[in-house]
Amino acid sequence: MTQAQALLLSLLIEVPVALALCAWWGPGAHRGLRRVALTGLAATLLTHPFAWALLPALHGHLPRYARWLLVEGGVAVIEGLLFWRLGGLHPYRGQLIGWAANALSFGVGLFIFWAQAQG
Repeated sequence: MTQAQALLLSLLIEVPVALALCAWWGPGAHRGLRRVALTGLAATLLTHPFAWALLPALHGHLPRYARWLLVEGGVAVIEGLLFWRLGGLHPYRGQLIGWAANALSFGVGLFIFWAQAQG
């Protein structure tokens, strides 16, 4: 998978997850779905290049799963902070979106990687 494909996949998963959670929480939990969507877009566009560069840069320094956990965990925290500050969400809800969206996005990406490796 190329970086552009991975970014597109992340956007197609993470922004809808953020919107779905906010819609589920109701209008009193956020300052508008448009703001949440734009925050999700900006957060993914900001963090994805760093994650893409850090994973191979840490190769040889940490085991594969430790690299994934460190990088994806850092991305989830940063995106959660952005949902809190830019998206107007409660800090806990911002973090929940950051972790849930990135866990799903990473899981789908991992599944695609595994499926391609299987031939």
